[in-house]
Amino acid sequence: IISKGLFGKSSRSGSTTEREHVVDDEHYILKVLNLPLVEQTRITRIAKRLETSKDKTEFWMPAFPWRAIDYLNHKGCDVEGLYRVPGSGPQIKKWQRKFDERYDVDLFKDDDLYDINIIGSMLKAWLRELPDELFPKAAQDRIARE
Repeated sequence: IISKGLFGKSSRSGSTTEREHVVDDEHYILKVLNLPLVEQTRITRIAKRLETSKDKTEFWMPAFPWRAIDYLNHKGCDVEGLYRVPGSGPQIKKWQRKFDERYDVDLFKDDDLYDINIIGSMLKAWLRELPDELFPKAAQDRIARE
């Protein structure tokens, strides 16, 4: 017996099956990239142990800004308008989701990345949306006084 036809939840045997809900990149809600800096670092750092890191910043920074800065320094020095020209909105969402789900993505090894402005825009958005201060206000005030 076929019940509910092609558009219902029931299968041929009449048992109900839940369809897996797939969220597209546009509607995906970031879970890691929007955490405070210290929490992001604990979850996503590239080097898991300070002693084994080749560059100490691999341990002390979250993976996304580290990878973005490294990529932009190597590939973007000669690009005019790097931080002025925006990347494609859907591509930015796609790459944000990649970093959010995988925690770390080696941008040099991913052939799917075709526009450096995507990473520049992502880095600007990450800095803008960081829930805590990158440079604490108390330290800013202390330096301004000295």
